[in-house]
Amino acid sequence: MVVHTGDSRAALLRLRSSDSFPKSRVLFYLDAHWESDLPLREEVSLVTGTWTDSVIVIDDFKVPDDSGYTFDVYGGQALSMEYLGQGVVDPYEVFWPNCPSSAETGARRGCVVLAAPAVARQVEGLPELRRAAAV
Repeated sequence: MVVHTGDSRAALLRLRSSDSFPKSRVLFYLDAHWESDLPLREEVSLVTGTWTDSVIVIDDFKVPDDSGYTFDVYGGQALSMEYLGQGVVDPYEVFWPNCPSSAETGARRGCVVLAAPAVARQVEGLPELRRAAAV
């Protein structure tokens, strides 16, 4: 496992250019944001446009059908599917926590998992997640 810190966009660009970093079957965990600088849309776009058969986990994200899960808002912008936009996410599949917030024992922070089509079936098999309803 490799953990990178610093500006995530610069790190993703370095990884994209690296011959030693895999270009498929990578798990990306995106969490840190900088107040008015919200790089999440760019991060997701870099991942979905570069890596194949990969999974992206985004913490502190709005779960649209469960208001009991809290999420981050930066500069008035909620971390949400509306913010990301379908064009950035396509063709990745969207998954939400399967546990209702009312049964959650932790901090009740939302998340989203984005899975490339080739690995979506494996992600769908995880009991902790449920596939988002078709829009």
